[in-house]
Amino acid sequence: MTNMGNISTSFPYIFLVAAFPFFKRKKGLERPFEIYKKLWMADTISVIVLIVLIAGIGFTAIYPILEHDYVTAFWTIIGPIFFGAIAWAFLAYQSRKLAKNK
Repeated sequence: MTNMGNISTSFPYIFLVAAFPFFKRKKGLERPFEIYKKLWMADTISVIVLIVLIAGIGFTAIYPILEHDYVTAFWTIIGPIFFGAIAWAFLAYQSRKLAKNK
């Protein structure tokens, strides 16, 4: 359960970190402060963080397989997908229900 939680909570950060360089390139935004003033520095930091995140998620998923704990490996990998699908089904159901009542 902990492995599944680690994967499901760290996965969204991949999207945030990957979006950061594009946000950094956007002109016309008021930025009260900036830590990375140069684009190459923001790109470099983003790539390093992406590599660390993806490696961490990968090792979290692979470690139970290396230990021959296949049940844990199955739920570590499939669990976030399974529970995400359930959440999506609930959201779709409620969205249709709300749209029907309007």
